[in-house]
Amino acid sequence: MKKHVEKEEEKKEEVVVESEEQNDYVPAPEPEPEPIVYKDEPLKEIELERQSFFKTFRIHNTLKWVITVVCIVALIVGLIVIPNAIPDNENLKTALMLVICIVAVVGTFGYSAFCKRYINSKMRRYFNFYYRKTAEFAFDQEGFGEPVVQEPGKIDIDFFKETNLYKDIISVGSRGLTEFSYNGIPMRIVECAGNIKDGARERPVFVGKLLHCAGKYLGEQAIVVYFKGNDRALPPTNITELKIIEDNEKYIVYSNSPEVKKIINKDIKKIMNTIDMNEYLVDLAISMHDGKLFVCFGYDDPLMVLPLQNQFNPKPNEQYKKDLGSVIKLVEALNK
Repeated sequence: MKKHVEKEEEKKEEVVVESEEQNDYVPAPEPEPEPIVYKDEPLKEIELERQSFFKTFRIHNTLKWVITVVCIVALIVGLIVIPNAIPDNENLKTALMLVICIVAVVGTFGYSAFCKRYINSKMRRYFNFYYRKTAEFAFDQEGFGEPVVQEPGKIDIDFFKETNLYKDIISVGSRGLTEFSYNGIPMRIVECAGNIKDGARERPVFVGKLLHCAGKYLGEQAIVVYFKGNDRALPPTNITELKIIEDNEKYIVYSNSPEVKKIINKDIKKIMNTIDMNEYLVDLAISMHDGKLFVCFGYDDPLMVLPLQNQFNPKPNEQYKKDLGSVIKLVEALNK
């Protein structure tokens, strides 16, 4: 009986030890992210400019808080310390309190206003530099003419509405308008967001790059080609009155025009089938009417949010360059 009990205890000990070994598992450390490498000089220059701007931003932001703290201390001295330090001389006490308080208030608000103007000026300079360098990089391809980035580089709401792709637009934010040519065809492209009213707030129905040029299709009835995107896509909202001419796994063609099959012919479809959505290009919409052609490249934050605090990642712009190179061939074909 004693031996039996000893064996049972040994088994229990073995089980406990085995359980402790299992619970002592330490997961393998996650691999460190690969360092960012800039293969092209314009993209490297963007990161250097970002570092310079962010350094300036941090210095002035720190100074703003230091000056605010100093001014608060000065107010405490003026309102609390001075009255107790000079109890008998009311005129001197009042004068010192007023001078200290005025200097503190003017110093706080004055430097804050100066800092805001200075940083905004530096930020505009950085943004303009960013768009010049990204254009220099993206348009460095065969067939593209020298890009010219406009400053401030904005479009108005009527220009965006001309796409006829999105309804109920109430405002448009834009920047980086760039004029260029491709094989002699004048074009322009701009970053923008089209917004609608959503309760008390505005909500974007398009975010990305908008390309525009003249087109050979002169009909009033719009021809729309929508390349299907991922779960972040924002499809056109002004196509409910258009007939679906073709719908496949890659794209949908909409139009009420009798010329649609002449415009979207076999040769055009071959080029259309070479265009693919990807990690950054979430969808793509093309609109043609009245001798105008618009292309809406749907992009998300990785490309649309300019880097400030975090290191500039060149991959979204590298992909944008590829997207532009493939889509521009379709735009050229639609102009022939």
